[in-house]
Amino acid sequence: MSALVTCGSLCAFTMDEPGAIQISFQLTQQEIYAANVSIALRRYRNLIRFLGAFAVIISVMLVGEISSGAPALDRFTPGVVFMSILAPLLFVATIFASAYAAAKALSDNPSLRGPTRWIFSARGISTWGPGGASELNWSTYFLVRETKTAFLLYPQRNFANVIPKRAFANEMEIARFRALLTGSGLKIQ
Repeated sequence: MSALVTCGSLCAFTMDEPGAIQISFQLTQQEIYAANVSIALRRYRNLIRFLGAFAVIISVMLVGEISSGAPALDRFTPGVVFMSILAPLLFVATIFASAYAAAKALSDNPSLRGPTRWIFSARGISTWGPGGASELNWSTYFLVRETKTAFLLYPQRNFANVIPKRAFANEMEIARFRALLTGSGLKIQ
């Protein structure tokens, strides 16, 4: 007997596919925030590395000037110190602040105001939730990242579907999900 859940005229979800995994969850504001931070840090990782290296170089030069007592200390005005050392820290702080603001704003999104059912199978992903229904092939995604608490499935460079690990019944289901991802040709980072 086939288990069938219909979602209007858009799609039909079948659970009789071998290896299909079904989960249902509603994202929390904290999960959206954590995903936004992870996505932004990935997006800006090269800039953050550059700014961090620049700040270290300027800090080493500043400490060298101070310890040598050289008159060249005039080069290190408060503006130079701020722009080279504190600006990278403020940039990273801005990432966290904007991720929080975006997560808070998304909590008002009608499509996130209820649980969404996800079915993962060899043919792709089917979803059904408050905002509608969809079916996507695995080829839609080019990247999967695994964090401590979630899987981030990227269909675009700066956007990811967030699949919290708490939605799976146990570690075995998470392992099955990983195997389904890799079996579908996706690498997990």
